[in-house]
Amino acid sequence: MDFGSGDALMITLERRFVRNDSLLATEVDGALVMMDVDSGKYFHLDPVGAKIWAMIDRPTAVSDVCDRLLGAYDGELGQIQVDVLAYFARLEAADLVRRA
Repeated sequence: MDFGSGDALMITLERRFVRNDSLLATEVDGALVMMDVDSGKYFHLDPVGAKIWAMIDRPTAVSDVCDRLLGAYDGELGQIQVDVLAYFARLEAADLVRRA
């Protein structure tokens, strides 16, 4: 996913996000393809991004997403947190999620 740089410093683990449900989305081979009808922009989320998307159908704390990913994938919690914070910054910069 490359939606721009974002700024992970503005987001904390306690911050809650919910997905922007005004997007059209469909799963393709475990990934997610989305379109913003208003702007005409398309977005692609890899399988991990699609898993995160499924987790935020209701307001969810970033820390909860990290904990669930830790249970699903090999990795250290600290690195998962850094990566997920940066990921949410990019999602927010692209208006794919909103703060809840």
